[in-house]
Amino acid sequence: MRRYLVRRVLQALATIVVAVALVFITMRILPGNPLLARFGQHPDAAQIEALRREYGWDRPILVQLGQFFWQLFTTGDLGRSLARSHADVGREVWLRTAATIELAAAALLLAVPLGIAAGAVAATCRNRWPDRLVTAGSLVGVSVPMFFLAIVLREVLLFLPASGQLAADVDFEPLTGLMVLDTL
Repeated sequence: MRRYLVRRVLQALATIVVAVALVFITMRILPGNPLLARFGQHPDAAQIEALRREYGWDRPILVQLGQFFWQLFTTGDLGRSLARSHADVGREVWLRTAATIELAAAALLLAVPLGIAAGAVAATCRNRWPDRLVTAGSLVGVSVPMFFLAIVLREVLLFLPASGQLAADVDFEPLTGLMVLDTL
């Protein structure tokens, strides 16, 4: 059992490393220059070259990838954001972790009872119309992309706020970082 667990953890780590490497390389070889988008229509060549050196984009792709993994595994540093004025990417991810946990917990609290109830209906009415309805509904539910479901919930059912967790005019001082707990 221990050998199986170690093997699965190593496989998961290898999958993550390969996925990160593929995304990293793909983003570097795609056409376009994100630095041009940052500086607008008339960028200064000296500014662009300085940022290329700062981000290490003047080096070969494999050297950039090696440096990224070295930073990631030795210090846990995910680098700096180009879009958010050199903000630390790890900090940006951490700031959004509470909202992610909150959404995942809400989804779990909704999905588990609904799934158990639907499974019980399908099991008790095997090969009849309730079973087929639950099977078709679960197939559609699994197949619909989450972003589309979010749009439907927000626009059609008026279930989710379009502005995110809080309206733009609300001034709120969080205590725990979890919006559900802070509003209680």
